[in-house]
Amino acid sequence: MRLLYKLLILVGLPAILIWAVGYYAVSANQACLYATIESKSSLEAKNVMNRIDSSIQERIHNWQTYIRSSVVQDTLVKSNFFFESMPEQDAEAHFRKVDQRWNTTGGECESRYQIASNRLSQDLRTVLRKLEEVSGYPVFGEVFVTNRFGVNVALTHNTADYQQSDEPWWNAAVRDGVFITDVSSNDHPNRRTIHICVRVNDDRGELLGVLKAPFNIDELLKTIDGYGADVHPAFGEDILLISNDRTIIHQIGNTDISELGALGSSDVESIVASPRSAFWQRSGKGRFLTAVASSEGFRGNPTGVGWRIVIRKNADLLLRPVIRVRRNVLAIASLATVLGIGLSGLIAVSLSRRIEWLTVATDAVAAGDLNQELRISGGDELAKLAESFNRMTADLRGFSMSVQDQKNKLEEAKDKAESANKAKSDFLANTPQTHPT
Repeated sequence: MRLLYKLLILVGLPAILIWAVGYYAVSANQACLYATIESKSSLEAKNVMNRIDSSIQERIHNWQTYIRSSVVQDTLVKSNFFFESMPEQDAEAHFRKVDQRWNTTGGECESRYQIASNRLSQDLRTVLRKLEEVSGYPVFGEVFVTNRFGVNVALTHNTADYQQSDEPWWNAAVRDGVFITDVSSNDHPNRRTIHICVRVNDDRGELLGVLKAPFNIDELLKTIDGYGADVHPAFGEDILLISNDRTIIHQIGNTDISELGALGSSDVESIVASPRSAFWQRSGKGRFLTAVASSEGFRGNPTGVGWRIVIRKNADLLLRPVIRVRRNVLAIASLATVLGIGLSGLIAVSLSRRIEWLTVATDAVAAGDLNQELRISGGDELAKLAESFNRMTADLRGFSMSVQDQKNKLEEAKDKAESANKAKSDFLANTPQTHPT
């Protein structure tokens, strides 16, 4: 392998490895950012749901505090004592009779009037009026209280029935202590409510009765609307409050629940119960991050209202900063890698070319050409080596010339000696010989 290729590998491989490490680091950081965004979205959904739960819990706590007041306790004790003093058959007959004529005119309407005008009923209306003055809207609809027999003993508005003990909500409140009904608009056509049903106990924990208060959920919906500023419906983003039967209670956005995939199917319970409360979805409108949180229940009612909050964010909008940072980092890393490889390549080519010049000149000198001279500029080792090479060739040329001069002199002396020897021979040959007598 040529030295040039080795040098290119030597200088290029580290740059490529640095770029690969940078790409891996960016990808790993991106995965961490994705996980952080999922966690943040999940916490945001839980925060919204917890605020809704807290608002309901606060109203439950307020009524639980109220039913321990003397006006509630005394009224229920007296009512229960009155019916306990009656023979059971007479009490049952009385309940049926009043219940049958509860919403008719005449006769037993006097019983309804007496209940609606007693001290506890008046106190309940005062409480509701003060709440409306503070909130600016009716917080609760008709509130009424039954004794332990399930018959009304106080009310703020007329009720459909006199006896409530056959109602599921009444029995659930007696059994569980607190019961929350599903969302309903039966109390008012333009108002959606949930009914807060609370068991009333005496000091010994014995059943005295049940209080029922229809709660206007506009207060809860304002909590969701407070998060709507960061939602972009035009990009398919939504915040939805979904009931236990998967109907939409409130929505910011316009996505149909069927577009939520599994969230709109019978598998929603398994999704909400899974450890991942935030996950990525793809629909016809693009890719979305959907976060889900369920009601975590209340004190005395661990099942809660069974609602779910769904926050759906557009992935392109959500990940735009991440994508921009990733693109910038990769662009800078790529540019740095290209520049590094380019500069390293130029250096490698320069080194390889000068070494090649030195190699060719050395081979020529070895072949006897002492006129080789390297012109390598710079102050590096190769330039110094070229200077040494030039001095060496100059010294060799000088030595060669000296040797040649000596050789020429020897040849000249030889020629002279040969000429003298020839002259001598010629002289001797031409000289006559004399003989003695």
